[in-house]
Amino acid sequence: MDEKLENFSKIVQAKEVIEIAPKLLQSINSLGFRVVRISMIESYKKTLQFMIERADLSEITIKECTKLSRLISEILDEKDFIVGEYNLEISSPGLERPIIEYSDFKRFIGSKAKIKLKEECKKKIRFTGLIKECVGKKITFIDNKDDEILIIPITSIDEAKLVFSDL
Repeated sequence: MDEKLENFSKIVQAKEVIEIAPKLLQSINSLGFRVVRISMIESYKKTLQFMIERADLSEITIKECTKLSRLISEILDEKDFIVGEYNLEISSPGLERPIIEYSDFKRFIGSKAKIKLKEECKKKIRFTGLIKECVGKKITFIDNKDDEILIIPITSIDEAKLVFSDL
């Protein structure tokens, strides 16, 4: 199965755009970008956030974010997918980016990550650890707290994000 399809619900977290998400993803991908995550941030005013990076992993520019914002707005304006007012935010994933796809874990081997599991493993549901290796859709972590080695299938990971370290 295609990795994007496997992770659709992790990438598209904003229920308001699930119906139009395939068109959004295809349009964004066709311009040479990759959607990391789409989420709705609820506060005094809703914000629909698109975390996007270049497919070649080079830096995304403000000009490109503006271009993507216009494209996304046009698609969303075809039909009122979101009830009420909201802000549209286009950004790069940043230093403490979410790690969603197996390819992301492989890309960030040697980096520290915060992990939340779907079910307990070795009496742990949440931990911070080093991404040691990725083999056969399983990720090996070294827990920062006790140096315990955990081998976790990607399907058992609920959430993961990089932890910024200036060391």
